[in-house]
Amino acid sequence: MYRGIGACDGIVIAKAFVLKKEDAVFAARSVLSAEEEVKRYNNAVKKFVEDTTVLAAQVEKNAGVEQASIIEAHAIMANDPDVKDSVLAEIKDNMATAEAAVVNAFTSVIAMFSAMPDEYMRERAHDLADIKARILEILTGKKRHSIEDISQECIIIARDMTPSETGRINKTVIKGVITEIGGITGHMAIMAKAMELPTVLGMEGMLKNVQTGDTIALDGSTGEVIINPTEADLARYKNLASEYDIYKKELEVYKNRQSITLDGVHVEIAANIGGTEDLEAVIKNNADGIGLFRTEFLFMGRDSLPNEDTQFEVYKKVTEAMGDKPVIIRTLDIGGDKDVPYLDMKKEENPFLGYRAIRLCLGNKEMFSIQLRALLRASRYGNIKIMLPMISTVTELRQAKAIIFELKTELEKEGKPFNKDIQIGIMIETPASCLIADILAKEADFFSIGTNDLTQYTMAVDRGNEKVQYLYSTYEPAVMRSIYNVIKSAKKAGIMVGMCGESAGDVNMIPFLLACGLDEFSMSAQSILRAKKEICNLSKQELEKQIDVILNMSSREDIYNYCNRQR
Repeated sequence: MYRGIGACDGIVIAKAFVLKKEDAVFAARSVLSAEEEVKRYNNAVKKFVEDTTVLAAQVEKNAGVEQASIIEAHAIMANDPDVKDSVLAEIKDNMATAEAAVVNAFTSVIAMFSAMPDEYMRERAHDLADIKARILEILTGKKRHSIEDISQECIIIARDMTPSETGRINKTVIKGVITEIGGITGHMAIMAKAMELPTVLGMEGMLKNVQTGDTIALDGSTGEVIINPTEADLARYKNLASEYDIYKKELEVYKNRQSITLDGVHVEIAANIGGTEDLEAVIKNNADGIGLFRTEFLFMGRDSLPNEDTQFEVYKKVTEAMGDKPVIIRTLDIGGDKDVPYLDMKKEENPFLGYRAIRLCLGNKEMFSIQLRALLRASRYGNIKIMLPMISTVTELRQAKAIIFELKTELEKEGKPFNKDIQIGIMIETPASCLIADILAKEADFFSIGTNDLTQYTMAVDRGNEKVQYLYSTYEPAVMRSIYNVIKSAKKAGIMVGMCGESAGDVNMIPFLLACGLDEFSMSAQSILRAKKEICNLSKQELEKQIDVILNMSSREDIYNYCNRQR
């Protein structure tokens, strides 16, 4: 038995398909004309962009708009001026063939990004390697492998899986994935989770121990993998698979049930989305609303800012689809791990601590105002609430509210209707906002706790850095106490408090959050029914007795184990 990182739940027993990846081979030849090689390269990039557009549409259909944006970004990266200039210099200055120029230029850029301390930049190296391989395939006319050609049910075993490879997966054939490298914050894990594809990552040395045709038993929740399981192993896994299927069927009962505890406390279970394509899953699982609409994906994968009408139509569509249910729309949260090339943002030493989110928006009032006008106009069609990201000071909140007030006045003069009582809330995701939560609660209409960034900033840890991954846990006492204090401040001020970070869907964390008084839990659509089931079988009154016990624990291990035992 082997154990890796469980990235997506599910029990699978199937034959292994070892995905062998070899570098593109091309014959050495003389360059007859630099002009001709430049033309070949430019044509290859053009074809790459066309193929990427098709692939992104496929990914959007299978996994959602947020995952499609990962693929769309490859088209932008392939046309990055620095990368293209490097390739063209290889051709013109060194008289290299287009293939050799791509290899030399991309290898150099990939090495540069791989050596960077920031995890996001290292992730870009992985993307660039994917782009390099695909452009070489176009130039040589030789594919290294084709996921689409797999016709029998299997579990893919690979060194790694690129975003473009993951996007081509046909779930009717490919039942699971195991990779030697990768972590839960990588693009592969994000896409696999959205596709509900049982996945185990970080299985170093797996390729040495498995061959195509071997039987594999995979548990995507625990990260357990067995090669050529015994009859006893197979019986155990078949039993686990049956239990998992029964569990999934049991969840269906909760589609039409409200989230009410055993002692009659009602909470909202909402969904996080990245675009209109995610609505189907939200409606299918009967979410109580949208707790987080990440609008940055409207701005990514394009070459200019979306105008007011473009944004308005998207916000309107989402709002109308949800009827009278609340739709919390977060204003642009760009920077840190999200880059928009056409904004020409300067590279920063510490992008997560830099010019991002509300800081960027307040510094670019015209861009911010376009989005806010679109949101206000769309508010007449449903229950839109505006949420401001990464608020650290009362001044930032007041400045944003002042801009919104100005825009309301403008729209009134223009005779354009909007909800005059639209709520303005904030994301709590910095230690600063936690410390002044009582002050912010007097001026915000609601809070939403973003545990992903809150954990990162509270623990001063790069959540993508494997060497300090041990510090990245919401169960750390400092983070748990921060969450408790924020909820307490919101309750005292009489405003709604929700959570839209990953922890909102963590069944071990839900009892603590419920006991503290969290009003709204917002998560991926796939987690909604599981969370509903958990809440409907809990008593808030009984759980409240555990708060002091948890808050006085000294380590995350103690807190996690205690929460796990109480379920």
